[in-house]
Amino acid sequence: MPPTPPTASVTATTEKALNAVRAIFDRFFQLAKARDYQGFDATLMSKLELESAHPAGRSVFRLKIGEELGNMNGVLHGGATALIFDMCTTTALGPVAKKGEWEYSTLFPSSPQLPPH
Repeated sequence: MPPTPPTASVTATTEKALNAVRAIFDRFFQLAKARDYQGFDATLMSKLELESAHPAGRSVFRLKIGEELGNMNGVLHGGATALIFDMCTTTALGPVAKKGEWEYSTLFPSSPQLPPH
């Protein structure tokens, strides 16, 4: 028996969750660009690929681990592991974030030149 296709409601809900996670990525890149920021987390964020998101705050990402995330032994750096966890769990919260309660822009309040998100 073939799988049942998702309903329009499920598809719309999933799309809304994906857009919420993408919005956090977009905001991160707006802030980084405004400050000409090229830190370690900017490298990571540019390499993360969002595969799926769920309205309950679950997301799946794909990441190819390259030399820039490794240590001198050629393995994933422990600090990179912590950063991957930090950035992926933070962005996964996009679908459950409520306006005014948790907004990425509040981390950088001195950004009047940035457009509202």
